[in-house]
Amino acid sequence: MKKLFLIAVVAMMMSAVQAQNSTADNLYNAGLLHYEKANYAKAVENFNEAAIQGNLKAMRNLAICYENGQGVEKNLPVALVWYEKAAKGGDEVSLRCVGNIYTYFPKAYGVKKDYAKAFDYYSQAADLGDAEAIYQIGRCYEKKRGVKKDKDKAAYFYRLAKALGFSNQYMEDFMKKYEKK
Repeated sequence: MKKLFLIAVVAMMMSAVQAQNSTADNLYNAGLLHYEKANYAKAVENFNEAAIQGNLKAMRNLAICYENGQGVEKNLPVALVWYEKAAKGGDEVSLRCVGNIYTYFPKAYGVKKDYAKAFDYYSQAADLGDAEAIYQIGRCYEKKRGVKKDKDKAAYFYRLAKALGFSNQYMEDFMKKYEKK
């Protein structure tokens, strides 16, 4: 009898979690519709509610709103908080964005430049298949950012990023020089 009771309790809990996820997804989707119509204040309201319920994309979009001052006053440190929350949940775009903040824009977001931390965020995003994060790992190896300088590894990651569809002129120029050696 105890076993049946436990199974029933677990089933009810799973159902409640699914309902919460569905509500969060609906709020996120409503926020996207408002965002697309430039109704940023309502988008922020929906993203915030969905983010509180654990929706990672809502957390990321809320960070973007704080980053750009859309629907809320621009506040980069608050944007970073939301990016980090989404990153902790495994959102690959947020992982890369946090890496970029620690590499390129630390002062604006109220943190210190930290290449080792950035490399860790890029690596986590790369593990999830983010091509731009893979490119950033190449940059880390090329520029000695949080890792030992290694042009061979940089070229490897640049090739991998390109194979996954990422490309930019900087990377192309590096590869031309690298391949001429």
